[in-house]
Amino acid sequence: MLVALAVAVGPLCACNDGDDSADAPDTTAPGVEATTERVAGWFAHRSDPNGLQFTADEADCAADAVVDALGVARIEELRTDAANDVGGPDEGLDLLQEPPLDAAESDTVFAAMTGCIDLADQVTDLFLASGKPPETARCMAERYMATDVLRKAIMAARADPELMADINRALTEVESACGA
Repeated sequence: MLVALAVAVGPLCACNDGDDSADAPDTTAPGVEATTERVAGWFAHRSDPNGLQFTADEADCAADAVVDALGVARIEELRTDAANDVGGPDEGLDLLQEPPLDAAESDTVFAAMTGCIDLADQVTDLFLASGKPPETARCMAERYMATDVLRKAIMAARADPELMADINRALTEVESACGA
């Protein structure tokens, strides 16, 4: 039946003198500029108050670095995989976490993101918001950033009990070390 339909429709399509290219969907991948703009938008519109926050310039910087590192094809692959995954993440930063990123990609994205912001100030601000005095908050931020737990916490797609235990343990250690 499908073969007969294809044979019947094929000659009709072949005889059309009009230009159908304007009606055809664009299946080409976006370019570097469009992808960089999309990634910058993801960074600039983060909604987690405990996550990294990006100004427009910082978002542009991070997006440039991420697109340079991962490439348009990989970012599009991540978006396609997520779109085909029932219950998958929305099109956004969840795509730039581990998983779906592998560990090396995750390291690269983390370096790109944190290379464009003052991570120490942002972490310090989180500790200040929790009521720590400024000197203690800065000490805790610097010590927490020296652990691998902060990277895991930022880049993890999902928080699991083991990660939460690691975060709590690290926070307890840095708080103790800073005399809080």
